[in-house]
Amino acid sequence: LNFLENCAKLAEKYPDINFIVKLKDPEHYDLLLSQNKFRQLYENVSANFQLEKRVRCDYFDLMISCDIVIAIGYTTPGIEALLLGKRSIYYSELKDHGKAIKLIPGVVAENKDEFDMLFERALKDHTTFAHDNAGFIRNIDPFCDGKSLERIISVLQKI
Repeated sequence: LNFLENCAKLAEKYPDINFIVKLKDPEHYDLLLSQNKFRQLYENVSANFQLEKRVRCDYFDLMISCDIVIAIGYTTPGIEALLLGKRSIYYSELKDHGKAIKLIPGVVAENKDEFDMLFERALKDHTTFAHDNAGFIRNIDPFCDGKSLERIISVLQKI
């Protein structure tokens, strides 16, 4: 709940930015809104904070259209965003998890202050973020080189 509350507080701080939140599973939607504290916060920012009620893997259109992906640590959409060259922020208060992701500078926030700082950085400077993290991202997926077709042809020719 801290993660979503912090996202809603960012929406409150940045009313000109649209936040679209896709929960992991659609049944979490009603459970979340049953929490009075969160529901009140949500109602205050509903103009720019939208909760999407979708099945677990239905987020591709959101991923493609967004500028920044904020993920609770350490879920697939955050990695996918990095591989797509998007700004990605993981929020996790679990200090001992996500060690591989923590090697990428400026991606993991372990508290609200770090979360706010990383978001502000992501808003201001995508070029530096992409440049600084290119090597780390190549280590995550060395095949993001635009040569997948050549590799497929090579494998098929050996059959």
